[in-house]
Amino acid sequence: MAACFVGGLLVRYLYVFHWHPAKDYVFSDMQGYVHAAESFLDPAHVPDLNDTIFPPGTSWLLGGLMALHPDWKLFYAVQCVLSSLVPVLLAGLAWDLYGRRVALGTLAFASLYFPFFDYAGYVMSENPLTFCFAAAAWLLVRALRIGGSRAGLLCAGLSGVWLGLACSFKSTALACGGCTGLVLAALAWKHGLALKRHFLIAAAGLLLVLVPVAIRNTKASKGKFCLLANQTGANFLLGKYGRIRG
Repeated sequence: MAACFVGGLLVRYLYVFHWHPAKDYVFSDMQGYVHAAESFLDPAHVPDLNDTIFPPGTSWLLGGLMALHPDWKLFYAVQCVLSSLVPVLLAGLAWDLYGRRVALGTLAFASLYFPFFDYAGYVMSENPLTFCFAAAAWLLVRALRIGGSRAGLLCAGLSGVWLGLACSFKSTALACGGCTGLVLAALAWKHGLALKRHFLIAAAGLLLVLVPVAIRNTKASKGKFCLLANQTGANFLLGKYGRIRG
């Protein structure tokens, strides 16, 4: 298991920095994210409807790191670190749910699972999304295991924050998180579990991220409410009329 994890770390480093540097693969959606990051760095740029097609997290992450290191090396480092931590988070989640043996197997599998380090070689939302969602899931399970103590409630709040960050990278994370919340609410009601404070604090953590993003997107959409992105509406439009324009 240790060999798989260490090997995974080495492969991630070589892949992100040498074999598949993201700057050499800027096309299609990646080109859109890079353009959005450059607009984010332009003080004269005023966000408009084009800036709300995708959630802003990826462009903000790239733009912020480019402002510190324009050569993209800092972006590569962050991508590599996030990708390297995903197996650890998933192993922690597995340990809490199923025990040591499943956790070690999860660590080995996730360390060598190709998409978990391939996406780190692109300017895409998937790598930070995977990290944030894995962190949210593990913290949620930790909160439920610890209970109503301060530590448990802190984990619940942080779980909401990390879910919000995941949503800022890809809006589908909100649907996954919402379904998880509904299942937990049903189980809590059925078994009489005291989880009201957990839900409230997790929701507060989620709103800490969603509210600023929604304010930014709504302003960019000329006052029409937009929570995370207008991509869903655009996809429905394409489904109805076809690809009218590229």
